[in-house]
Amino acid sequence: MKAVRYDRFGPPQEVAACAEVPDPGSPAADEVVIEMEACPINPVDLLTIEGRYAVRPALPATPGSEGVGRVLAAGDGVRGLAPGDRVLHLGRDNWVQHIRAKAAQVIKTPAGADVGQLAMAKINPATALLMLRNYRVLGPGDWVLQDAANSGVGTCLIRLAHEAGLHSVNVVRREGWPRGSRRSAPTSCWSTAPTWRSGSARRPAGHRCAWPSMRSPATSAFASPTAWPTTGWWSTTGC
Repeated sequence: MKAVRYDRFGPPQEVAACAEVPDPGSPAADEVVIEMEACPINPVDLLTIEGRYAVRPALPATPGSEGVGRVLAAGDGVRGLAPGDRVLHLGRDNWVQHIRAKAAQVIKTPAGADVGQLAMAKINPATALLMLRNYRVLGPGDWVLQDAANSGVGTCLIRLAHEAGLHSVNVVRREGWPRGSRRSAPTSCWSTAPTWRSGSARRPAGHRCAWPSMRSPATSAFASPTAWPTTGWWSTTGC
């Protein structure tokens, strides 16, 4: 079978390649074998291949921090999973045709969900949901202020905040503006509640602000600002 492999750290386009590797074989009693269907290229994957991530895998290694696939075979002791079930694999070696994994390391996905969206569900959406639920007790009408709003986690947080009835103020750096926003400075922000602007005293009384603990500076621009939605909850005002 085929897998992406690298045996030294460096630029991904130079050190990573598609290789023939042995098939994982039959599952043990507590394992499943998965045929991978879709894997995103996460920035974590590129940093890991370059050797610049916090954890360095033993070499040679197969990258892939996220991925979704279907169960090909399940061990005798596995319950709740059967051949044909679509699952997320929680390991970090997903860029491969077949994976043998512990059943405890996979999550069965909802039937009918989009495969591409499922492939990206492990890291960014889960991190955004954790920040909204675990750092503060928030309720409809409360405010969330975040930097790095143009990161993968940041954009997920905006959408999840909206679904929870929260208002969000979102800060980015560099030029990268949703249509409809008013520019003010290279470092700026916009709000999903256009009745309030940063620096004013017009924030509605009784609303709490929560900072979701995002430590890294927001330094990257939107790849395509014109692709951002401009209707519904995404009504924006420059702050």
